[in-house]
Amino acid sequence: MLAFLKVMNLFIQFKNLGDMLKACFKRVKEIQERFYLIFLKPLNLWPLKHALKQKKVALGTAQYPRMAPYAPNVNGPRTASDAIALAKSKGIEIPYDIYIGFMKKWIRKDADAEYFYRKDEFDPDDWIKWSDFYHDKTGKIPVRFNAKLLESDEAIIAHIAHEMHELNALRRLFEEESGKMPARKLMRHIGQGIPKNLHDQAWEVADKVVRAMREEQ
Repeated sequence: MLAFLKVMNLFIQFKNLGDMLKACFKRVKEIQERFYLIFLKPLNLWPLKHALKQKKVALGTAQYPRMAPYAPNVNGPRTASDAIALAKSKGIEIPYDIYIGFMKKWIRKDADAEYFYRKDEFDPDDWIKWSDFYHDKTGKIPVRFNAKLLESDEAIIAHIAHEMHELNALRRLFEEESGKMPARKLMRHIGQGIPKNLHDQAWEVADKVVRAMREEQ
């Protein structure tokens, strides 16, 4: 019986030690985040290892987000619904027929957002209709985001602003083209490495929104 009590006492001590270590790590993280908010964020000097990695493309004036790296949220990741509400509160237009989803199992390495999941079905000379952007079952345009973006309000805003700018502009272009255009022309609008195209312009829009967020704080 005495041996059992000793074992239980050791177990309780180890558990208390574990709780203390967790509390210490949490406190260190809080201090780190406060240090960032007070000293580094105004200078945009947050270390890359603490930010979401962003791919850069050599060509174009804004082929990558200039405001990256993005600040992580002090209070942890947002929910998908919170992220969408945040984007709308910043004036980002999200049409009723667009469905935004955040994917936990993100595979792509070259981007953290995507839409028009059927693009690989088309050859460059094929004609693409605006209706091809819609999901057959939901009747909406699916726009997928890497769920890691939910860890940063700035990343959320930047990427939603980017994708919505492209899609809203494409909607108008397709209307001007009577609802269809060649795949080759579409890719000139949204492809990477093409100066001053929609993809290029969309990062400028995203940077502007993030810059405004930082100035508000």
